[in-house]
Amino acid sequence: MVSIIYNDIDPVSRNSHACMVHEYENQEMPFELVKVQAELINATLPESISEPAVFMSKHSSSKSIGSFTVHSEGNWSSKAELGGIPNKLSMASPIEMLNTLIQMSKINVDAVEVTYEATHHGPHTYKRSFFAEVGGNADVVGSPRMAGLLAKSIINSLDMGNSSNRIVVGIGGNHYAAKFTKLALEKGYAFAHIMPRYYSTEVEMLNQAFEMSSPKPEIAVIEWKSLSAKERNPLISGLNEIGIDYERV
Repeated sequence: MVSIIYNDIDPVSRNSHACMVHEYENQEMPFELVKVQAELINATLPESISEPAVFMSKHSSSKSIGSFTVHSEGNWSSKAELGGIPNKLSMASPIEMLNTLIQMSKINVDAVEVTYEATHHGPHTYKRSFFAEVGGNADVVGSPRMAGLLAKSIINSLDMGNSSNRIVVGIGGNHYAAKFTKLALEKGYAFAHIMPRYYSTEVEMLNQAFEMSSPKPEIAVIEWKSLSAKERNPLISGLNEIGIDYERV
């Protein structure tokens, strides 16, 4: 059974929870609702909860662009400014995250992007988990309709089974992983963790990117042209050291 994590602090979390409760008012829920008191990025998950855990959250964007996003949690570097632990990734849940992304893509709301984000922020957890978010300006983030569509995406993903063709780790590109999102939606690539270009020097984190995922990824997918040869070469050496092949996109 999936655990849906929410709090009353975050408007998307609060409104999405209300939509789920209303949807299943007179029937048994096929998931467990778990309320936390802390900010979601600092949440401590009970040991007893089911996996995977889906955090329903707002997404803050400096551009205030409307969006539905999914991402794994963790900190690629020694900085942990938004929860979690420095140089620690949480356990990814690539299949369920892909399923939610697919359902988000079916909503087709005008002027709203659907995308993977690179792995970032807390909390740190060994529970399989990911964030499912609504982003945008205050009106979008505070919209009960948008929160309801997020809730619907999560609910509709629960019966999909394994929709992936392969489990992968993404390397390169920007924080908003447009090329990886396209691969996911068109070819069924299920991304566990995504290391953006600006953390490509953190080669020592590669092994963790593969180990902190269930299922374990088969291969790395490198957004080739986003990286210089000087950036790529240490990454390829690091992948060779841990016995992982790569694909260029």
